[in-house]
Amino acid sequence: MFGLYFIKTGEFDLTTAKAMGRLMKMREEADYYPEISFIKEEAIKMASDFLNKAKTLIIY
Repeated sequence: MFGLYFIKTGEFDLTTAKAMGRLMKMREEADYYPEISFIKEEAIKMASDFLNKAKTLIIY
């Protein structure tokens, strides 16, 4: 749904879409395979970039 409403409309770019997919995959793998390790800084950077972009789209 994210891709349909935000990527295809151009509000988020393809790089952001790929980062969101990667973060979702990391979360799912962590749920089912806790022995898998991730680079914490990589996940934090991707999430931070997404949040910064999302903040620009919020209408107050």
